[in-house]
Amino acid sequence: MAQPLPASESLQNTFLTSTNQTLTPVTSRFEYFLHVSPRWTVRSADYTIYFRHSSTLLPDLSSVSLLVDGVPYASAWLGPSNQEGAQLTAHIPGSALTPGFHQFSVAANLRSHRELCNDLTEPANWFVLEKTSLIHLDYAHSTQAPELQMFPFPFLNESGAGPWNVNIVVPDEASDRELSAAYRVVTVLAKEQALNASSARVIKLSDWTPDTDTRHLIAVGQVEKWPEEWQKHFADLASTGLDVGLLREITSSETTTAGPRTVLFLSGRSERGVEIASEALGLSTFREQLAGATAQVNEDVLTAAQAMQKKQPDPVLIANQEGKVTLKQLKYNETTLSNVQTSSASFVFNTPPMWKYTKGAGVKLHLKYSSLLDDKRSAVIASVNGSPQVSKSLSAQTAGGLDLFVPFPENLQVGEEVRVNVHAEMYLDTNSCADDNNPTGMRRYLTIDPEQSQFVLPHLDQETAALANFPGAFLSKNSTLEETTAVLPSKPSAAEMTALAQIVAGASNWLEGGGLEVVRYHQDAQIRNKVWVIDTAGDNEYLQSMAENRELAIRSTPAGLQSDTVPLVNTTQTNGGGIQQVFRPNGGTALVAAATTAEMLLETASVLAEGTDLSNAFKEAAALRTSDRQTVLMNIDTKPYLSLPQRIANSLTETYGYLRTAEGQLVLFGISFGITVIVVLGYVWKLLWRPRKKKPKRRRDRPMK
Repeated sequence: MAQPLPASESLQNTFLTSTNQTLTPVTSRFEYFLHVSPRWTVRSADYTIYFRHSSTLLPDLSSVSLLVDGVPYASAWLGPSNQEGAQLTAHIPGSALTPGFHQFSVAANLRSHRELCNDLTEPANWFVLEKTSLIHLDYAHSTQAPELQMFPFPFLNESGAGPWNVNIVVPDEASDRELSAAYRVVTVLAKEQALNASSARVIKLSDWTPDTDTRHLIAVGQVEKWPEEWQKHFADLASTGLDVGLLREITSSETTTAGPRTVLFLSGRSERGVEIASEALGLSTFREQLAGATAQVNEDVLTAAQAMQKKQPDPVLIANQEGKVTLKQLKYNETTLSNVQTSSASFVFNTPPMWKYTKGAGVKLHLKYSSLLDDKRSAVIASVNGSPQVSKSLSAQTAGGLDLFVPFPENLQVGEEVRVNVHAEMYLDTNSCADDNNPTGMRRYLTIDPEQSQFVLPHLDQETAALANFPGAFLSKNSTLEETTAVLPSKPSAAEMTALAQIVAGASNWLEGGGLEVVRYHQDAQIRNKVWVIDTAGDNEYLQSMAENRELAIRSTPAGLQSDTVPLVNTTQTNGGGIQQVFRPNGGTALVAAATTAEMLLETASVLAEGTDLSNAFKEAAALRTSDRQTVLMNIDTKPYLSLPQRIANSLTETYGYLRTAEGQLVLFGISFGITVIVVLGYVWKLLWRPRKKKPKRRRDRPMK
């Protein structure tokens, strides 16, 4: 059993929301779930909200309360004294915050009228919860002895938020295979916590500054390439085989200002051993079986673990093979909307970047609801990405089971995420508004069955270089990364290695297995047709060869960014960055992230990693990051290489797809009708203007002389 090490003192501020939240009489509660780690001993917490509210609220009827796990801890009347810039704090004892998730609630009672019926739809009834509201946690971090089963903690924040707390370190002379293993670890971490992908870091050992950098370490490389002090951690494992992966987690003897540093070694006696260690770390079914701080993995164990992992259903693969996927397969449980007059639920499908939905795409919902609802007023409304698509009254005849098909809008972009919102308005057969808003009882409810509800997903694969669809141009038909080479300069800087780590983290949803190979450019490097290239001021030799072949719209040189087709102002040329995604002349695709300085390269890579500035770039294949931190989207001319058979097949597919649409059917009808009219007119014309046969003149018989 792991023995606890000395506890370290820690404070943590967790913000409840990233944007201001507005509460109304209909939506009068806000919930936040805080995760308390089993390695924390919470002494106390201060739950503080900052708020403002409408001046029309009646102070003797309107109030706000703070609750934790349903238990109230503080309340205040809402009146003129706290109308603007107000705060309310509740002190929560540590005994109430045991390990696990805890529900922090803000509940408001908003009244502007003495009569309840007049309050329900009153637009003046509002309460704004400011985004500065937070939970201040005071706890002791009882660090357990190293435990591999706890991965990805402490390398990621246990609350699931905030930046990553780890450097991934490789030996200065790391081979291409060791580099690839290190970036595979980035993918593993990003799948655990996709937020803050721009905080991913991969660096060489010589670039690590332990005196000033308090982050934990994941060291990826062969045992013999580490300093002697680190090699001592493997002294008791000297008898292991050559191709065996070694995983060992230690607590460093050095203590940083943030507490003890944890180091996880993914190592081996050979390059293959390092690869096995990194691959095994990415298998959750393998990690769950670990005990202690050390694990040795050979090829047989890895193969068995991979086979077990494959048995877990992949929703995207199911959708690709069957053309549909149930809500249950997407990990949604049964959803019940109840007790209130109006309520909503949302379901999300993360569309693969190259999918273009065709006619018939949508979501089929199987609903059950209370037969006591007033069918003249009760209804369900479903919208997709904010656009209402269908509504249906809730009649007692279909209360036992109603199938509702919600079609996707025709204007969805390639790879656009689908968010389905189901809004239920549930009125009882009564004239009393007080009864309609009584939160007790179960007379009003609507349930969505996850096993009988499913996304129906007919689609075409549409290859595009648009940045919003990255990394779609690098994916296979099964939505997994095809063989792609990430090319670093022959002597990459810490910024260049970290920039690639950010890009890998941002694309992690679609990176599986060993599809990505990382190389430092050299003459013998085996570089595939699909490449990701990182460059600072023209230091990547491979990028220069691409520029010489005129593959790029934006070139990176020691003098700055240059282009013959994209307008570049002086400040962007000398202190800017660029992202471009282009189809290569002889097949394949290239993603290039380049900048004039190390700082701008990291800034540029973070744009691609976070994706916020590129979310609407459904046509633009290039973006500039300016010196004043603005992102400018650019259209560049790039088209995929297609062989003649591919061009013919695509043309037939597009024609067939068009003819299946309403417009295509109309055009087809018009053409058929036109041809029929022409044929009929031609026949009539022939009948009317057919030359009549002249009767032959009768020959007169001359009398014979």
